[in-house]
Amino acid sequence: QLLGSKQYGYELDMWGVGCVIGEMVTKHPLFAGGSEIETIFKILASRGAIRPDDPAHAPLTALEHYSPSLPRFNGYGALVLDAVDEAWRDQLSRLLDALLDYLPHRRPSARKCLQDFAFCGELGGMAA
Repeated sequence: QLLGSKQYGYELDMWGVGCVIGEMVTKHPLFAGGSEIETIFKILASRGAIRPDDPAHAPLTALEHYSPSLPRFNGYGALVLDAVDEAWRDQLSRLLDALLDYLPHRRPSARKCLQDFAFCGELGGMAA
């Protein structure tokens, strides 16, 4: 939505679910920005650059607010999941990666999350 997508579907909600889970686990907002552009920069810094040369990113580069001048942060910043029980850390990391995928069609539905991530039904492994 920040880049100007006019389409709405469950995929947008699933991005929000990823943000909420990430905030619950890290105990702070994942992409806290004072403006839309600052939020975009924080997302890019955490999730990596949108690569115009990557065919998979073509839908993103076609959006109204995409600009080739957006920063191209190096690397891919993994979320710090130290507060999560080690037994759940890998699954939670994979879940957040899936939910916070730039490409909406690659984000899992809530049903798929419940099927693929066994701990979704029992998040008691997280530290209080």
